[in-house]
Amino acid sequence: MDKKVSVIIPARNEEKFLERAIKSIRNQSYKNTEIIVVVNGSTDKTIEIAEKNSDKVLNFKDALGYNIPRNEGAKIARGEVLLFLDADTQLSNNVILQVVDNITPTTVGTCLCRPDTKSIKARLFVAFKNFIHRTKIFKSVSSGGVIFCNKKFFFQIGGFGTEKNIGEFCGFIKKAEKNGGEYKYLTNCYAIVSMRRYEERGYLIIFWIWIKYRIGLFFGGGEKTAKKYILNEKK
Repeated sequence: MDKKVSVIIPARNEEKFLERAIKSIRNQSYKNTEIIVVVNGSTDKTIEIAEKNSDKVLNFKDALGYNIPRNEGAKIARGEVLLFLDADTQLSNNVILQVVDNITPTTVGTCLCRPDTKSIKARLFVAFKNFIHRTKIFKSVSSGGVIFCNKKFFFQIGGFGTEKNIGEFCGFIKKAEKNGGEYKYLTNCYAIVSMRRYEERGYLIIFWIWIKYRIGLFFGGGEKTAKKYILNEKK
């Protein structure tokens, strides 16, 4: 069956990256797609780029984080498959084909990622993230906000939580699994992710934040780490 895939991109002040992300979707080997950009709180040319290059655009004046725009984009999606990604992420040309080939009514999945820089630090960091997700030590997305699922299942489990949290994808996947969902990690395609925020804040700092978050979750205090991270986040 030729399933329609709705690609949903939340974007805030992403004029430097958005067109590149959209182009990677247009270049997919699988063509039955629609591109929905949800612009929130942008003060640059993001909205103009979105209107020129995507199929549907939602524009919110206030910054809403990323989960609310994802949910809002899903509401207007016509596809039976939803694929979310960040505005600074590019997809290899077979990602959507692999998603369609592997999707089931209850699949929630992601794919491998590669850094957009050749630096050793970036490669090691991404390799580690790929490893922990591939082995299911930690079920989330490697990077780049790439996550896919059946639209009906997405609404059945209530979509993304509306509170901004560094564990947003992990929480969504856990909620899906509690409702019969199956986590799938695609290893025959990949997303090219921007390492700009890691470069700005430092790989070790972000790695340590995640370690504290995971330890905090185990002892019931992960939300404190999340709030500190959010307050210092440069988005």
